[in-house]
Amino acid sequence: LARRYRNRGLPMVDLMQEGIIGLLNAVNKFDLDKGIRFSTYGAWWVREAMTRSLSNKSRTVRLPVHLNEFMTKLRRVRAELSLSLGRKPTEEELALALSVKTEKVRKALSYTQPSVSLDQPVTNGEGDECALIDLTPDEDSSAPDSQADAGFVRKQVEDLLAGLSKRERQVIRMRFGFGSGRERSLNEVSKELGLTRDQVGKASCKAMRKLKARATHQGLQAIIA
Repeated sequence: LARRYRNRGLPMVDLMQEGIIGLLNAVNKFDLDKGIRFSTYGAWWVREAMTRSLSNKSRTVRLPVHLNEFMTKLRRVRAELSLSLGRKPTEEELALALSVKTEKVRKALSYTQPSVSLDQPVTNGEGDECALIDLTPDEDSSAPDSQADAGFVRKQVEDLLAGLSKRERQVIRMRFGFGSGRERSLNEVSKELGLTRDQVGKASCKAMRKLKARATHQGLQAIIA
């Protein structure tokens, strides 16, 4: 999937990182009982994460190189802050992290608001396309394939998590709700692990960088690339 978004202002490594975040969300939120194939469900989450990190694909005016570079940095910082804060960062927080004025952040964000239609085509893991509205649960759909797909991806995710330190694994599992099914906030993780918010935030960011690096060499590369 990431290859489809090359040369659109975001490096492949950043697209891979966004895809990993999307896939982690898909694994955590997938509900077999809804009758949706995991290949379709997971691909949508990966694609959604990537497209959210890109500028509006329908824009016809090419942005200046310096603005594209700033927007790439902005997207990366926004993803890291989202993990460390447990919520979407404010424009002021982004500006502080980037050492720029809030107005510059606000202007850059105005270029990154994609327009999503329910008729928008979505490509599943088998190369087939469907409309976004078609992802509505279908109780008549076959579940075994979805279960197998989900099991395979969970195995790949576990393999990636195995490369993290014990603390990093704990933080990622708790932040994404692996095992418990409940995503915990930054404060909750801090209290349960006896760490400061800053320690949890740094562990989250470091873990995501490791996952991105490992994904380029292991199983998830085939899934999200």
